[in-house]
Amino acid sequence: MPRLVQLSPGAAPHDATLSLMLGLAERLRRPGGFSSCDLIARFVPTLPRIKQPGIRGSTVHRLESTDLRKYSADDVLVYHHGIASDAEAHLRLFPGRKFLVHHGITPPRFFVPYSLTIAGRLERGRRELQRFTPLFERAYCFSEITEAELREAGYLNVRKVDPPLPMQSLQHRGSQIPAGDPVILSVGRMVPNKNHEPLIRMLHYLRGLHSNARLILTGSLRNGLDEYTRHLQDLCRALRLQDVVEFSGLVDNKRMEELWQQSTHYVCSSLHEGYCLPLIESMLRDRPVIYLNSSESAARETTDGAGIGLYPLEPRLLAELISEIHTNDTLRTSIVQGQRARVEKMRCDALAEDLIDQLAPMGGLDD
Repeated sequence: MPRLVQLSPGAAPHDATLSLMLGLAERLRRPGGFSSCDLIARFVPTLPRIKQPGIRGSTVHRLESTDLRKYSADDVLVYHHGIASDAEAHLRLFPGRKFLVHHGITPPRFFVPYSLTIAGRLERGRRELQRFTPLFERAYCFSEITEAELREAGYLNVRKVDPPLPMQSLQHRGSQIPAGDPVILSVGRMVPNKNHEPLIRMLHYLRGLHSNARLILTGSLRNGLDEYTRHLQDLCRALRLQDVVEFSGLVDNKRMEELWQQSTHYVCSSLHEGYCLPLIESMLRDRPVIYLNSSESAARETTDGAGIGLYPLEPRLLAELISEIHTNDTLRTSIVQGQRARVEKMRCDALAEDLIDQLAPMGGLDD
């Protein structure tokens, strides 16, 4: 029976890449197909314990301690790309068929003022994407932005699909909007392209309309970006918001669900997104979505007509819009209904189904 191997530059508990790796493994686990999956990453700061059935060792294995030559020509590797992995030599050693899932590469310019190291890894990631072209027989992506990156890098066999979200995460979890003043949630790593500053400035105006309004910024604090985080914290102090802006850091699933339930609105202020999974997660919880409609972000494509897009994301206008949604039940209901319709259209099995189709003619999987 063939084995499924998924490799990524990095994997950490509760991050989007690992979530999609688990979702794909779940959807490819079927009788006569892949009974198990090996998860491997170059950078694994903390070995996660994974409860999902079919994951070898119930964790992510470090690439440095894995020999890809141990696999056979019948095995299949899916490589997830988004930043430099320095894994080219390892990929070339894998004897089986190889497929690429491209998550998108953040433009390095966002990081240059804060970390030349991270900016360099992103630039190397772009160069790797070009060099990897001959290695993969098909490349998958989740948006027009990431598809364009693949085409520019020289990939010809490209398929755009919906991301393979874990089945449990696709369950509708809508709940009553909490009583009281607005609580704004934004989820994503504390990195410059996420553009958190307008959210903090928005809260200054929103508290003039709702005196107990709060902002929750949830996401990992990345090494090497201390100056960026300090800038945001200094802005909070300058606007006297330090007690009402929560920097929660990376949280576990239980705490994340608590934050979703506390929130009344979700705002994505990111200047660049390859997809933005939290937009879908907020729709599944019936939280009205507002996003920055940037030409470098896939947020508009991800929402697909749902939610409200703004450009530019002017803090005072954003505060007034949040207040209107919060106090206007008819408007909020209309937004939520549009978001539910958007989620219903998603086909999260598409990547797994296409992979199976690609493998079937060669006898890679049993029907």
